[in-house]
Amino acid sequence: MTGPHTAMPDLSTYVALIEQFVGEDIDAKEFDLAYLQTFLGDARMLGEPWYPILNDLFAACEDYVDEPALRTDSDDLDDAQLIDAARTARARLAALGV
Repeated sequence: MTGPHTAMPDLSTYVALIEQFVGEDIDAKEFDLAYLQTFLGDARMLGEPWYPILNDLFAACEDYVDEPALRTDSDDLDDAQLIDAARTARARLAALGV
């Protein structure tokens, strides 16, 4: 299929996970692991506009380093930066009605 998808996919698993994190029900390390597993285990072919949002958050999770002493690269994210990325993703999804 080319072009944007017309039907909204079920993203409830992603939304619930993001909301747990931004609501501080889980910490950054737990969120990071759960989000990576969820994203990598999702075999669906999500298109525009959903995939870029989820992929941006995936990239933030890949850049997250939970141990401060191991954050040696300028692209390494800390807990606050990861939660900011999650809040941004949640706002972008909400703007789409998710």
